[in-house]
Amino acid sequence: MTLSPYAERLISEYLSKATRRGRLSPESAKDYRRVLRYIFSSLDIAGLEWRPSRVGEKEIDFIRNDMFPCAKPETVRWYLSIFNGMLKQADNDVVEKMMLGWPQNVRTNVDWLTP
Repeated sequence: MTLSPYAERLISEYLSKATRRGRLSPESAKDYRRVLRYIFSSLDIAGLEWRPSRVGEKEIDFIRNDMFPCAKPETVRWYLSIFNGMLKQADNDVVEKMMLGWPQNVRTNVDWLTP
């Protein structure tokens, strides 16, 4: 997974700012970097826009529906929230405008113990 120097710089600048401002710990920044690099490269390979200021609904739908087909909804939501941080920094509020709903991954009101 090779990213352009511009993409690497965008990710580094975002993570540096987030750790400097106390939003992320250095340990969490490593996980965020891995997720962001994967999302950027996957969007690029799919021929979609990866630059945060230009990402639209098509790219968000791709991340939700195609990138992580076997992942739990909470995991996909976490990945998308990481990417959304970069979008917000670029003044892109596409995720909020989409008003996304997320399915639950646990059944409520279920008695798992048998008498």
